[in-house]
Amino acid sequence: MFLIVIVGIYIFIFKFRYDYEHGYNFKGAAHKYHAAMKEGDGNQAVIWAKKMYDIAHKEDYYEYEQNEKYIGYAYELNGEYEKALEVHQKFQSISWDNLDIPRIYYKLGRKEDAFKEYCHYAKYELLNFNDLKNKNADKNLMLKYMYNQLIMNHGVDFMRLAIFLDYDDFLNFMKEEYAKLGSPPEYEEAMQLFRAIKNEIIEENIPRSRASDELDALRNKIREERK
Repeated sequence: MFLIVIVGIYIFIFKFRYDYEHGYNFKGAAHKYHAAMKEGDGNQAVIWAKKMYDIAHKEDYYEYEQNEKYIGYAYELNGEYEKALEVHQKFQSISWDNLDIPRIYYKLGRKEDAFKEYCHYAKYELLNFNDLKNKNADKNLMLKYMYNQLIMNHGVDFMRLAIFLDYDDFLNFMKEEYAKLGSPPEYEEAMQLFRAIKNEIIEENIPRSRASDELDALRNKIREERK
């Protein structure tokens, strides 16, 4: 009996490892997906994103629908921007603080729409900030959070989706679009917030994590690839 249990355990471990290495289970498919996203292989990212979604759906994972967002990111990496936009728009009503929509608009050449969506994002963050009781303590946290979001400084797996690798590039884009529209007052509050990120947040003072060096290395690699 004991031998049967031991053999059963070894078979279970072997099968799990096999399924993981070949992407037959969710963790294995997710590993291959994130590796493809990091390496910039859009075609493989689409394949494994769909595999993740199918496994999550089949096994009835909690909130499996959220895995569809990964398909959107894969489409984006693969240059299928209209498909990516369709996916991201499904989740817009759930979370208004994401930057997927303006990023896709920008890549589609819809620069004015991208500008307006970035301003919408800023207004959303301002609404949250105005609800805080201790504003002085939390203002810098909000600005640092927005800084990281806007240049996608939150993970190597999605860094290749970033439009702006430096905050100055983002701010220059916003200033240009704002000027093209005649500097309408309805967007001034958002522009003030974006300027505040530049003026009040010193990049050297942003806390670094163990992943910061990896983020910097990949960002520099992407810069070279885009030249």
